[in-house]
Amino acid sequence: MDEVNSLTDKLDKLNATFAELSTEYVKTQDAISTICEELHSQKTLAEEEKEKPEENEKLMKSTTKLLSDAQNNLTDIKLIRDALSKKIDSYSKLLEERQQQLQTQLRRKEVKKK
Repeated sequence: MDEVNSLTDKLDKLNATFAELSTEYVKTQDAISTICEELHSQKTLAEEEKEKPEENEKLMKSTTKLLSDAQNNLTDIKLIRDALSKKIDSYSKLLEERQQQLQTQLRRKEVKKK
């Protein structure tokens, strides 16, 4: 019984962490979209505005670095989430097995009482 409760608690914590990572993943995807739009705007402006090429180039490099960092962050989140998902599956299967064993033990005790 204690093992089932312990596994349930562990699984609840893993699922909560997975949900947090999923939220962070979506936010990072949104940020990447926003940064891509910004970069596109900067490129368009740079093509139209030939007066300050160095400033525009510096700004685009900065935005490109932001985009790269966000994409790397997204990859990291995905890897962590994928590993966590496998762990959740493993704990879910183990919990199911332990619950079945517990039910079998309880049924045997009921039969012995009768």
